[in-house]
Amino acid sequence: MSETTNNMNDWTPDPPDDSSDPLGILGEVIAEKYRIESFIGEGGFGKVYTGINIKLVQQKIVIKFFTESKLQDRFDKEAEIICKLDHPGICSLIDYLAEERALVIPYIDGIDLHRYLEENGALGDALYMRVAHTILEAITYAHSKSIAHRDIKPSNIMLDTNNNVYLIDFGIAKESKNSSTETMFFVGTPDFSAPERRRREKVYNPFLSDIYELGVTLYYLATRTHLYRDRDHPDCSDWKQPASGRLSPRVKRVLKKATHPDPEKRYQTIAEMTADFHKIRRPYRLLPQALRRTATMAAMVVILFGVDALNQQFQVANLPTLIPWGVATMDAELVDDSTQSVKPDTVNVQQSIAELPETITEPQSPPPVVETQSDTKIQPLDTTPVIPRMKVTIEPEGPVRLRVDGEDRPVDNYFTSSPGQHEIVIEHGDFPIYQTVASVSADTARLFFDLRERLGGLDSTNVILITLPRNTAYGFNLFCNGKDHPFLRPREYGFYLMDGLWHIATDVSPLDKSSISLPQVDSIVVGVVGKSTTFTIPGDEGLLQVSSGPAGDQKMRLLIYWSEVQTNAGR
Repeated sequence: MSETTNNMNDWTPDPPDDSSDPLGILGEVIAEKYRIESFIGEGGFGKVYTGINIKLVQQKIVIKFFTESKLQDRFDKEAEIICKLDHPGICSLIDYLAEERALVIPYIDGIDLHRYLEENGALGDALYMRVAHTILEAITYAHSKSIAHRDIKPSNIMLDTNNNVYLIDFGIAKESKNSSTETMFFVGTPDFSAPERRRREKVYNPFLSDIYELGVTLYYLATRTHLYRDRDHPDCSDWKQPASGRLSPRVKRVLKKATHPDPEKRYQTIAEMTADFHKIRRPYRLLPQALRRTATMAAMVVILFGVDALNQQFQVANLPTLIPWGVATMDAELVDDSTQSVKPDTVNVQQSIAELPETITEPQSPPPVVETQSDTKIQPLDTTPVIPRMKVTIEPEGPVRLRVDGEDRPVDNYFTSSPGQHEIVIEHGDFPIYQTVASVSADTARLFFDLRERLGGLDSTNVILITLPRNTAYGFNLFCNGKDHPFLRPREYGFYLMDGLWHIATDVSPLDKSSISLPQVDSIVVGVVGKSTTFTIPGDEGLLQVSSGPAGDQKMRLLIYWSEVQTNAGR
């Protein structure tokens, strides 16, 4: 369902034409130096515009107008709080226009992380660590000034074009010298707020609620999944959901403590959380413990027996074969465990050493020996750095999304890579999400995955779609790993999905092509026939673990709840 919030930063990014200038001030100059350029959006506290400082023509700014007279105290308080904060990770205050009841803040040329996740998926390793460290330090600084933010969430974290990170919008921040505060009403974003605030508890510790909000935000940035299904009464067993398996053990320990439902069992200061987080080197799990142990042993073996022996170790771990560095520098192929390979006659190795792929017919010749005389200069070696490349081929063809180390990559086309371990995630429309780790040791490498051989033997479950309320005016489209399953009839409809993890999304389509507006999907409730347990995917997109019910009941129901609230069909 749509969030209810009084947060200034929850704007409608593309307002309709009839509200493109609600205050009627476009082109005007206020305070004798700020020319209004465009309307951004609005929130519970007022209207937001961009502008230019005509006395400093290169300075683009954002102006927040507080349009409600009853919010005068809030306007003064936000200005006072921002003026006390001077930190590179916090968006500062440029000007305070008392007469116009407006705040002037820097314009950040970039994107907020909520939108970034929608466009790019979960943050990659380096960006995740940069965001986490910056926001931890910013909140630590704010708390040292006795200021709690109270609305930490992805859309209040900005990333500029130079990859600088900023915490923005202290519109509902609270300055408190004590460890507890009182509030008469709830403000903030429900999905990221601490349970004690969601339950409207009159007295709570705003600094501990900041720690909770930061914890669930960092979880969301890594997984694109909300940690707790019931936000009012969080259950620690929700940590068992598949998305949590993406996190490294150290990150899990820190975030589990930060997001504990009981405030007394969380970190009691943000400084403690920051100190623990600084011990983390990588945010995401690379290999299960058993495979990490195998990989460590393999690294020792390579010193004694060479790359071919290392291939044997990774075949035991069911990982793609390593290509020796410098062998067949063009079109070297990493074959999966189902591909046949032959032993080249020209390679002098022991019978027990792993065979090379069939596409490699002979080893690369060693560099020629340069003969020199006393009066001849030695020819310099070519020190041009090699830019590693990788190509991933996936069978069978179909709608497919490939992510390598958290970044979207093209299928069957070369892209820049590096030697080492790479996390591969494949979303194919006919198979559940496939995840593996490939170890690449070549400057040019090819990976091949045949999902029919790897996943074709999985059981399937009948997924039954039901829309509530029932209707005859609209159809629904369910996208499973990008593949469309249209649902155009007003009664129950089923289709089979293989058991496993699926990325699902749904939208509404008009049966009458003349319709100009559509309802919105509020949530998807998942239940296994024969079991009483259910869970909810908020909104119209999320991860679904498809699995059979009790023996003989291979059915799973998806209840799509949709709202009568109309949205623009051309959106």
